Amino acid sequence: MTHKHLICPIGYMLIVFILSSIPMDRQIEGVNFLINLNSDIQNLLHIPLFGCLSVLWIKALERYNIRYSNIVFRTLTITILFGIFDEIHQYFVPGRFASFMDMLLNIMGSLFGVAAYSVYLRKHVKRLNQG
Repeated sequence: MTHKHLICPIGYMLIVFILSSIPMDRQIEGVNFLINLNSDIQNLLHIPLFGCLSVLWIKALERYNIRYSNIVFRTLTITILFGIFDEIHQYFVPGRFASFMDMLLNIMGSLFGVAAYSVYLRKHVKRLNQG
């Protein structure tokens, strides 16, 4: 059995890790828009960032023959642990710091992504059953 469907969520996590490795204490050509972004906006971006990550994990795990509740549990475990890991990692990046608030926003994003996808799935399945 191939696991190529895991490429998207793992690749996304790699991109998040790379972006969070960008030092914020200097100007770096090509990423100045991230460095100069208002800190409140930077913080709020954690929610859609981790919401998308959770949807990618749900979509990847749906390929396995496991119950949806187990998919949700695994998705939340992976995304929340990654969010915590990423914040700890930022502690060691110049100009960045580990933030408890960012961890909470990561968790909120993960929960929001799972909830939004679950609502979509219920409506989609209901529509399929009706028509």
